[in-house]
Amino acid sequence: MDNSLFVNVMDNTDGQFLKLYKESGQSSHIGVLFKKYSHTILGLCLHYLKDSTKAEDAVMDIFEFVLQNVNKYEIDSFKPWLMSVTRNHCLKKLTRSIKKEREVFDKNIEILALENMESVVETDHTNENMLNKLELALDDLKPHHRECITLFYLNSYSYEEISSISGYSIKEVKSYIQNGKLNLKKSLSNAN
Repeated sequence: MDNSLFVNVMDNTDGQFLKLYKESGQSSHIGVLFKKYSHTILGLCLHYLKDSTKAEDAVMDIFEFVLQNVNKYEIDSFKPWLMSVTRNHCLKKLTRSIKKEREVFDKNIEILALENMESVVETDHTNENMLNKLELALDDLKPHHRECITLFYLNSYSYEEISSISGYSIKEVKSYIQNGKLNLKKSLSNAN
């Protein structure tokens, strides 16, 4: 019988539990550490993902990742490493979400263009030309300007939400939106 399971949790440091896990392979040692920091992990996931269900799912994904990968890393301090894993996981989820939103936005622009095609043909192509100009102008923006403009105007996110999603500071978000708007206006007026 492994006596290490009966060791008082309060007497062990994070490093000792990591060592016990690496030596024994028993997930209960990582479970103790994970339980110790579970509220912190959940809080960080909620901060990034803004959705309790997604945050809870992320916590489970992170636990699985830790179990499968902790032996691959030389960890000096468990909590900072775990917080880094948590942030990276949340940022990957947000990046995937933004890519999906962009794809939906692009499809919606195409659908809008196709739906308006008949009326555009009848009205001197004015609407179609404007839509094409807008799409081209958005494509010409720097990626961070386009991202902030899209999230703010098309998805109705607040500055704080955009900051959380993109990783930019609120000051940067405001600046990117303002500069992106100016660049859009310039691009559209030059296209006329």
